Amino acid sequence: MSTYAFIEPVLVGLIIAASIGFALRRAAPRLFARLGNRLQATLLPAWFKTLGGKLLGDPASCSSGCGSCNSCGPSSAKDSQVVVLHRNKPVRPV
Repeated sequence: MSTYAFIEPVLVGLIIAASIGFALRRAAPRLFARLGNRLQATLLPAWFKTLGGKLLGDPASCSSGCGSCNSCGPSSAKDSQVVVLHRNKPVRPV
């Protein structure tokens, strides 16, 4: 077995795991918050508590799971914009 044949599936697996983790963090932020809180509250080694803090992240950061930075509150009424569509007259063949 060559080194490449061993390393390639490991790297592909890490890439897939990272992309699934990123997608879950964006789609289910409460799941990561619960997991982070649970890891910080248990009597596990210190590195578990550090991992729990990393999963919780900074609550004011852009990766908190809301749509955009610092705009999770009620949105103000935005001005509506009217869009006018003009129809072109059909061209008759000559």
